[in-house]
Amino acid sequence: MKTFESQLRAWCGLLLVAGAVGCTVNFPDDVPYTCTETADCGGDGYVCTSLPDNGPRYCCLPDPTEVCNGLDDDCDGLVDNLETACYTGPEGTLDVGLCHAGESICTREASIACVGQVLPGTEICNGLDDDCDGTADEDFDLKTDPGHCGACNNDCSFLQDCVNGECVRRQELD
Repeated sequence: MKTFESQLRAWCGLLLVAGAVGCTVNFPDDVPYTCTETADCGGDGYVCTSLPDNGPRYCCLPDPTEVCNGLDDDCDGLVDNLETACYTGPEGTLDVGLCHAGESICTREASIACVGQVLPGTEICNGLDDDCDGTADEDFDLKTDPGHCGACNNDCSFLQDCVNGECVRRQELD
């Protein structure tokens, strides 16, 4: 890491030799300059911040929006920490049944991914609302379905029918 002070001395030394009276150095936000306090960062909105692991402090120009670019845009000491909830499912399904939001994260390709969200799925007989429509197991008739007789996954034998939610011996036809 370069120190801001070393860069300032180098630039100012060249300018002072050329007859300049004062010196201000503008540096790009993607070049980390070490610092001990905000005054070391040369003003113009730059602040001195540090990584959460108490690593070296560095100059940073705060931007309220963190984006996926490998930089600490909001100067909180964390790189590409979006910390925003995300949900890409159909409208009206968020927080219904099993559906819930995930968290936006940056990928290696510098794009944003929604991790941990649960989207509507195929309704299965399990006592849960898998398709996030507000009703669990609505596609199954527990009173007549021989594969889910009286309860999910309660199979009647091939000699039985499901009648009113109970497996009963199949009647022979005369």
